[in-house]
Amino acid sequence: MSYAETYGSDTCEARLPLEFPEPPVREDVPDFNSVEKAIRERLILGLDVQTHLMSFERERVAAKGVLSSAQASQLEPGKTAFVVGNPLRLRFPPTQSGKRVMFFDLEDETGLLNVTCFDDTYQSYGHTIVTNPYVTLFGEAQDRDGYIAFLATRAYPFRPRIQDDLQTNAKLPIKISDFLIS
Repeated sequence: MSYAETYGSDTCEARLPLEFPEPPVREDVPDFNSVEKAIRERLILGLDVQTHLMSFERERVAAKGVLSSAQASQLEPGKTAFVVGNPLRLRFPPTQSGKRVMFFDLEDETGLLNVTCFDDTYQSYGHTIVTNPYVTLFGEAQDRDGYIAFLATRAYPFRPRIQDDLQTNAKLPIKISDFLIS
């Protein structure tokens, strides 16, 4: 008689009779703090699921008048503001004039803000945007086909203080090369 006939069809169990005991779990290991959990989540998954890393900075930047992406997307056209977040999906489409324009999404814990930088801003601040995982932008809200976009005129590197809260020497797992060049 074959092994499959013995353990398969008659008992309706389509598995091997191999059972391993669960390994013991140590109870005395201290848990990570909330910052380290969020950083390790980003490191392992490549994205923020439970808590966006920017949420740990929100109170500090809000005290200085910096808006979240959600708040900036509610501004009246023509209003200026500062915003902070991760620049993602940088795009450099060709233009008829030959001048450079850069589009990207600024991500924080409240969502995404569509950002545009024209050639003069790109020439002055493009390096900052491309090479830093977090940036502070100053700019103006614009109506673009019925929704608010952000026209950046200045950009500054932003150093998150969450790095200071780490119990280990782990680095923030944020990629700074998430962009396309055309």
